Amino acid sequence: MFDGVYFGRSLCYIVCRAENKTIYFRECPETIENIGIMLDDLESMGYVFKSFTVDGRKGVKKYLKRRYPDVPLQHCILHQSAAITLYLIGSPKTECGRELNALSGVLWRTDRTDFEARFKALKRRYADFMKERNENRQFKHRRLRSAFRSIDRNMPDLFTWQENPGLNISNTDKQL
Repeated sequence: MFDGVYFGRSLCYIVCRAENKTIYFRECPETIENIGIMLDDLESMGYVFKSFTVDGRKGVKKYLKRRYPDVPLQHCILHQSAAITLYLIGSPKTECGRELNALSGVLWRTDRTDFEARFKALKRRYADFMKERNENRQFKHRRLRSAFRSIDRNMPDLFTWQENPGLNISNTDKQL
């Protein structure tokens, strides 16, 4: 697992951990180029990657999937839950928002089949609500729509840790 660890706005270390040990750190911005350098450095040190657990930045996920197409990738479920909370501004005002917030809280304790079924049911139940527009023809519930879209986008990588039990994949990168 790896992540950028920030101290303030400008000081960043890319940190990589495996088997509860820090195996790499470097002061640099968290960019695709620097992540590539980290991976090159780790490979030259003899490391082989069995999986990646990442925070979910689209560019990073795309880069890893292209560079290592056969290595399982786990989207950090803590980051996913935090994104939902952020989109819903903490304490949702609508029933749909409260249900989605509650559903994001079970990511730790469910499997793909159950979560996807519950998520799809929630989307169906509130489909008309999510299509509501204001007098300017803009969607009324934009933040809720973003929260749903975030889960849709990240769903393929949310349960990698369960689907590859022999690899002992962490479901969060917050052990850094």
